[in-house]
Amino acid sequence: MISDLLISTALLGTARMSAMPPAPDPCLEETWKKLDAENPAAAILSALALTRTLRIAGAETLAVSEEAVVCPSENSAYLPAIGVDLAMRLLSGEFPEILPEWMRLATAADLILPPRVLPELLSMASKNQLLRAAASRLAGERGLWIARRYPEFLWLLEGSEVGEDAWETGQPSERIAWLRQTRADHPSAAADAIASHWAGEDAAMREGIMR
Repeated sequence: MISDLLISTALLGTARMSAMPPAPDPCLEETWKKLDAENPAAAILSALALTRTLRIAGAETLAVSEEAVVCPSENSAYLPAIGVDLAMRLLSGEFPEILPEWMRLATAADLILPPRVLPELLSMASKNQLLRAAASRLAGERGLWIARRYPEFLWLLEGSEVGEDAWETGQPSERIAWLRQTRADHPSAAADAIASHWAGEDAAMREGIMR
């Protein structure tokens, strides 16, 4: 990754650096050109700050040769501002005893959280499995988009609708989602899929299948 290369350069020194690496995303190309090439140390630090900001903002840092996949539009409305403010307080640790109930009520209203709240939501639910079902709904389409890019959030995919080929080609959580879908309508097909792959599954996948 570009950020790894930048960090290595910063640690080893810029004396041997002949040129800056390419911008990690097309949206940074114009800003990248304005980095002070005559001051390599400052340029590297600025580049690291830019890539870090890009990641926090929810954009995947891609190699120039790869194509970015745009997040699909949301199907649900966002919580109103007062609800978002309350969510930020609860997710920061205030009144932890009412957080599960608040999340249940928010999902019952078919509302989702805006992107700026997702880092706190996903971090909290990653630590507490009891919050994951509600968090998956509150994260909306952007949550699924993030989960397909960052392995630590693959649990978001477990309750999502997946294609028929997910068992053979999907991420572990997408395979679990396929099993849950298939068990509901075609339990024998799900059982056959498990039997044919069980010997080759790792411990984590076997645990997911048994849940």
